[in-house]
Amino acid sequence: MAKIVFTWELGQGYGHLVRYVELIKRLLKDQHDVWFLAKNSERAKSVFGELPVHVEGIPAGYTPVSERLSELHSNPDILHNFGFFASAPLEQQLRGWVEKLAAINPDLLIIDHSPMIQLANQVCRIKSIASGSGFTVPQASSPMRPMRFWSMPDLSNVCARESRVLAIINQVLHRYGTSPVAAVADVLSTDKQWLWTFRELDHYGFREAGNYLGNFPQADFGDAPTWGGGDRIKLFAYLSGNTLPREFPLAVKKIDADLCLFAPNLRFGEIEKFAGVEFQRATTPVDLARAAVECDAALTQGGLNSASTFLLYGKPVVTLVDNLERYMVGRRLELLGAGLSVPVHEAKLLYEKLRVVVNDRSFSRNAERFRERYRRDTVDAQLDRAMLDISDLLLKHA
Repeated sequence: MAKIVFTWELGQGYGHLVRYVELIKRLLKDQHDVWFLAKNSERAKSVFGELPVHVEGIPAGYTPVSERLSELHSNPDILHNFGFFASAPLEQQLRGWVEKLAAINPDLLIIDHSPMIQLANQVCRIKSIASGSGFTVPQASSPMRPMRFWSMPDLSNVCARESRVLAIINQVLHRYGTSPVAAVADVLSTDKQWLWTFRELDHYGFREAGNYLGNFPQADFGDAPTWGGGDRIKLFAYLSGNTLPREFPLAVKKIDADLCLFAPNLRFGEIEKFAGVEFQRATTPVDLARAAVECDAALTQGGLNSASTFLLYGKPVVTLVDNLERYMVGRRLELLGAGLSVPVHEAKLLYEKLRVVVNDRSFSRNAERFRERYRRDTVDAQLDRAMLDISDLLLKHA
């Protein structure tokens, strides 16, 4: 029996948790001791339910607002904005992580978007797997690849920022008596990687050596969607932001959509924007696979998990995006020809893009081609590959 610790430090969506439910069930069946260190422990407990998983809350790396970068160019900028902005505060935050790992003493770390844990592991040297999307498991290079692949940033500025982060990292490692790293990418390196995505949806683009496990919907998670009835276009919307653009209800009305909306983080009063618009609202998580079977098209906030689910069922997607990570997903959908993307600040374009996606059959055909490409892949095969990697590392550890 081994002690296996999952971690989740950065990010917002349920995908950081839900993707591991069936894998954790397999690990528990094999008598492993499973821990989950999660930024949102209450959400983790709700997802894992009655499973005997040790769940603990953890803080995300912190950078004062006054020190944060407003425009991000590459992964080191994300590190800067979540604790890696100066050596003294980084060392202070890191100390708690090193102590936590020493206290738990795991045999294996499965690290989901947790850069502070990855830095701590430069000191602790525990076998590890970097796990997540193409965005949270970036390609290793020096300098690291720019995130805005559709434009050409000032590379001198990108490199200068990365060099500052590298210097801060090595100052902290020096204080721990640990050898310096040659590049920021070295901090993020692990024994193995899991990319829970498809090559077409990798945020940074297809990588030859990428270990793509795929990204399949969690079975039996969430309730059935509800619809108003009739012969109208069924539109499922999963929006994770706390506000709704005023253009959204009008767009729904103009395309005469039968809307099922799941928007769990809405501020009080936001739903009043739908006055005069007929729709069904889900107040608990929805079974996305079932929604994908029943709908004609989907509107999402640009999360990779939801976009993948609808494509796997051959349904086109419009993304209403509010950050760079989601915009990267939207651009990949556009390159695939299976959807369109709308930045929140350009919500005036939402009606036109929804209208095009639901009326132009080319979007549905491209989504259906994606479905055909992966229809023989299964969750069981995905989990088999993950379990083989775990067994391999545990054998090496022993």
